[in-house]
Amino acid sequence: MQAVRYRVGTTYWSLVDINLMLRTRMLKTGRIDPRVHFALSYGSVSSPSMRCYTRAGLSAQLDDAARDYCRPVRVVEPDAAGGSYQVWLPIGFKFFASDLARTRRALLLLIARAAS
Repeated sequence: MQAVRYRVGTTYWSLVDINLMLRTRMLKTGRIDPRVHFALSYGSVSSPSMRCYTRAGLSAQLDDAARDYCRPVRVVEPDAAGGSYQVWLPIGFKFFASDLARTRRALLLLIARAAS
């Protein structure tokens, strides 16, 4: 994947370069928009779909990306004997859940908002 690069302005970047640059900048500034994780693709099956984004429509486009990534979330209700609910998430949440929310409850609320 490092071999494929995209021109942004006058510089050529790989998808990994772009992802690392954005994450580093967000962590340094403390301004983390969780929707970015739903927009950045590594080109793998579990990554969000590749899209083009524009400055003018970025917020709505990030909302769309979050909604599409959260669509496969499934909630499995407990059986009649009781137990707890299970939530099945796309594998990407395993890697960036801590960037999205500090607690499971907060993560589930974020996913519910994104998927609606």
